[in-house]
Amino acid sequence: MSISMSKAQYEQLVGLARQGIPTAEGRRALGDFLVAIERANGIIRHFLWVRWQEVGRIHPANQPFPENWPPTQEVKIERLSIPISRDTVEGVVADRSKNATNILVSEDPGGELGWTSIDQHFS
Repeated sequence: MSISMSKAQYEQLVGLARQGIPTAEGRRALGDFLVAIERANGIIRHFLWVRWQEVGRIHPANQPFPENWPPTQEVKIERLSIPISRDTVEGVVADRSKNATNILVSEDPGGELGWTSIDQHFS
């Protein structure tokens, strides 16, 4: 049996699936599942979780990193076939922030592992 769908349908499936998974372990399991589907169908997906701080706004001490982060200071970027560039990350952050600083990125769909500075990631 073969399953086929349009690129738009696949992107919608990924987005909807990510919305309903509350735990980092669940998001990683979904990521592994999607990678298996993608490999079997010749799809290359690039994913980057991005978080930043705003100048003049202190991250609350009662919100430990990386488990909790203000939702207004994070975004997940996903692209099919086209790698995510530093310019892409900086553009997305500029669109969503007033005065971003300390931009961090992670390739972990769970949002807990591998956080590095944008400079280190794109060096």
